[in-house]
Amino acid sequence: MSRPVVIYVDYENVRYWQRHAFSETPHDFSVIRLGELLASRRSEKSHLYSCRVYRGTPNRRLDSERWTKQHAWLQRQIIDHRFVFVTQDMKYRRSETGYTPREKGVDVSLAIDLVMHPFRFPRCAAILLSRDEDLRPALQAFVEHAEGECPIEVATCKPLSRLYLGRSLSPWSHYLTREDFELIR
Repeated sequence: MSRPVVIYVDYENVRYWQRHAFSETPHDFSVIRLGELLASRRSEKSHLYSCRVYRGTPNRRLDSERWTKQHAWLQRQIIDHRFVFVTQDMKYRRSETGYTPREKGVDVSLAIDLVMHPFRFPRCAAILLSRDEDLRPALQAFVEHAEGECPIEVATCKPLSRLYLGRSLSPWSHYLTREDFELIR
C-alpha cells in the first residue's frame, strides 16, 4: 500500500535556495513536480496527496508586474487538483524608490497548518520545504501530536542549513540538487 504525502512549501524560501545554494537566478518552479519527486524518494512507497503552497500575493495596483507574473504562475499550478494555494496579501512599505513588498503572515499560516496536519490528514506523511527557523516550534508540535502515525521529513539543498530537532538531526532530510531544480522548472 502506498502512503499519501502532503508537501508544505514555503515558496519564496525554496525559490531563493537556487541563489543561495547554486549562485543562480531564482526561477519559478512546478510545486507539483517537486512534490512528486520528493514522494518518489521516500523510503516507503508513497504518492503525492496534496501540495500546499504558502506565498504572499502582490497588490495588483502597487505591484502590477509582480502580480501578473505570479498570476500566470498560479494559473499553471491550479490545473492539478492536488495543488492548494495558501496566501496572505503582501504588505508594502513606502520608500524613496516606491513601495517595497514584504510577505507577512505566510509563515504563521504554514505553522498552523503543519501543527494541524496530524488531525486533518491522519496517516499521511508530511514533507516541509523551508529553512525558516521560526517554523521549528511547529515542527516540534507536529512530532508531539503525530504520535508516530504521521511521519514528517524536511527538505533543503546542500550546502544550506536544514531544520532539525535537537542533536539527533531528526527528522529525515531530502537534499535537492541543481539538477532537481532543472527538472521542476
